[in-house]
Amino acid sequence: MFNVHHPKTLIAVKNLNQVPWYTYFCSLTADLLMISTGMQISWYSPTFTKLLSNDTIVNPFGEPISMVQVSILSILPSLAAVIMYIPWAKVLNTIGAKTTMRIMATIHICNLLTIALARNIIVYYIFLPSIGISAYGGVLALTVYNTEIAQDSYRGTINCIMSLHMPIGILIGYILGSVYSLKNSSLISTTPSIIFLVLSFLIPESPYHLIFKQKNTEAYKALETLRGRKNVSEIELEYNKIKLTIDNDMLLRKLTKISDFVRCKSIRKAFLISTQLFIVEQLSGISLILAYVTLIFTKAGTGLSGDVVGILVGLTKLVSFFPAIYYIDKLGRKTLILSSIFGCSALMLLLGIFFYLDHIGSNLIDNIRWISILFTLSYILSYGIGLGNVPLAFAGEIFPKDARSAGVATTLIIDTLVLSIIIFSFPLVSTTLGLHWCFWICAAASSIGFISIYFTMPETKGKSFLEIQNLLES
Repeated sequence: MFNVHHPKTLIAVKNLNQVPWYTYFCSLTADLLMISTGMQISWYSPTFTKLLSNDTIVNPFGEPISMVQVSILSILPSLAAVIMYIPWAKVLNTIGAKTTMRIMATIHICNLLTIALARNIIVYYIFLPSIGISAYGGVLALTVYNTEIAQDSYRGTINCIMSLHMPIGILIGYILGSVYSLKNSSLISTTPSIIFLVLSFLIPESPYHLIFKQKNTEAYKALETLRGRKNVSEIELEYNKIKLTIDNDMLLRKLTKISDFVRCKSIRKAFLISTQLFIVEQLSGISLILAYVTLIFTKAGTGLSGDVVGILVGLTKLVSFFPAIYYIDKLGRKTLILSSIFGCSALMLLLGIFFYLDHIGSNLIDNIRWISILFTLSYILSYGIGLGNVPLAFAGEIFPKDARSAGVATTLIIDTLVLSIIIFSFPLVSTTLGLHWCFWICAAASSIGFISIYFTMPETKGKSFLEIQNLLES
């Protein structure tokens, strides 16, 4: 018979009461912006298919666009985001993450409504850059917000859950694009941002930002709201800990030029380590996998359509994030990232061998072509447990408060630029040397990245921001 007074039951109830439910609610509310960004990323594939169609019912422009126009429209959002990352970082530092997220969500909704009603490609040229700015600007503000509202013991979990919402958005985007018209899919895509705007009235601003702006009373109330069942002494202890961290970073308020940031040892090391993670993530081959996934499935003789392949890949990416959420605050960031890189490198090597055998017309793979799908889905799982979420989570916590938004923004700029270079280079390399060499180059780059990260990346599991900065200064 169930006994509510049994010691194990009492411990379970106590642990349940200690779960920071409201902190998770605030984080999940903000994470809706990550779903919007994921939907925006996957919006292009079904949209361009429709815009290239001669069917006037499907194509709102009445005639197909050219491949040159497809290329221009593809690059506009990311190019605009790169240009605006640093200005938005300054805005974020001034007005706070919550207000910045509200602005991003409002802009995103207005842009999608305009795109949904557009009947001329000129409208796309004007508003797609703004969509890129709002979507990726929201990711920047969201990363800072989640990092600063979480406690040290579960900060990694909060940030992994944040990253989980990207593949959720991508999967929803693929499904919407395959089922609904361009107009309706664009209108439905406003839903996450609208829900966020409504729920944003229930979430507080980051306590770190409020203390940084010397709004101490508001900061204390925000902590009370976020921590829920914690007693007064525990809240006061955390409040004083945050204030000590901010006071320790007071010198950073005088850093106004890039040269000043370069001379600061902890910021310099934080930048180099987090940038290294993003570069290795891109060189691991995720862009190559996503670009050639339909070809891989075709080589395997599955006969699946591009939409079905996209949904299958999206589901696999989604599943891969759950182990990371569970283990990031148990095993640590470094263990997950190294395990992920090792798996991605090995699977890139195997995919390279498969495509080399296909290139030379070997009959060794005639009866096992399905193995390329196994390698591909295994790669996506390996990518998801570390490379898919740890770099952004790590960048959010390794920079000091005054440099956090600018630091994360700068690493995201480099991430976007490296991605652009890789996307541009892959077709040239595959045409010149063969697709198998693309996979082998990624395998070699990942292996080098594994060695470099092993020796340079510190473990931040369970550490406070002050402890992280002292670790970087040592």
